[in-house]
Amino acid sequence: MDNNITDLFFDLDHTLWDFDTNSTLAFTKVLQDYNIPIHLDDFLSVFRPIDKAYWDDYSYNKVSIEQLKLGRFYDTFKLLSTSFNKIEIEMFANSYMQELIENNLLFEDAIPTLEYLHTKYRMHIITNGFTAEQAVKINRSGLTNFFKTVTTSDELGIKKPDPEIFNHAMNKAKTQAIKAVMIGDNYDADILGAENVGMNVVHYDYHKQEIPDKYKQIKTLSELKELL
Repeated sequence: MDNNITDLFFDLDHTLWDFDTNSTLAFTKVLQDYNIPIHLDDFLSVFRPIDKAYWDDYSYNKVSIEQLKLGRFYDTFKLLSTSFNKIEIEMFANSYMQELIENNLLFEDAIPTLEYLHTKYRMHIITNGFTAEQAVKINRSGLTNFFKTVTTSDELGIKKPDPEIFNHAMNKAKTQAIKAVMIGDNYDADILGAENVGMNVVHYDYHKQEIPDKYKQIKTLSELKELL
């Protein structure tokens, strides 16, 4: 990659922070606490695609934060033929969010890779997650000292792939698109969004997704040591 690169911008969930594992641990606890007679694997097989669809819609302003936080559970329990009222859904959703940040596993090669890159670049995070929860995740998982800035969609009211969140993050980092690389798992939000403002991009192929050959792609974070 270009020798003029000075700043790396990382997505958080599904890129550094092992969202699926942490989420599984959270649901194991919450389903048990609420005595919900649904097998964990059955629940996750329904919830995960619904959750992804809600996050995609949230990225494009098709649903609100409230609709995202609650709607994914309404839809999941409906498909699982389990009925809960609004108050019960709100309690379950809040318990899940509280339990989620109690589990802070990163991908296995995240810390060694960041330790290597930290000696060569300034590093930052851009995330569509919620400010308070993301701050806890970053702190409890030991990521704080690696990153100069953190930009969340919550703080701006703007979400990836909107160009303004990338421009804001670069302004905060005091850098330019030609000197910056965005690294993330979401092809639309991270890769196309960053490319649209002129940033260099690296797609982390966590979801085993086929994308155009012109984009640099990694299957493990450790591959960044050779690429950057």
